[in-house]
Amino acid sequence: MLQDLQTALKQNGLLKKTRVTLARCLGQCGNGPNMVVYPEGIWYGDLEKKSIQRIVQEHLIEGTPVHDLIQIPVD
Repeated sequence: MLQDLQTALKQNGLLKKTRVTLARCLGQCGNGPNMVVYPEGIWYGDLEKKSIQRIVQEHLIEGTPVHDLIQIPVD
């Protein structure tokens, strides 16, 4: 998934505007792979290649969180 995210960011000219940090489970291993978009702190989980492409396009480029992919972190 990390490779898919980096590829999508590169294809959309976002590598210089974003930071990708590899982390382990972020306390949400059961919902993974996960992604958190800051500064909003919006969590996405159960990521697949197509969901990464949607998040990059809709959230990072267009500025609209992808509500059907958002996951609330579980304590």
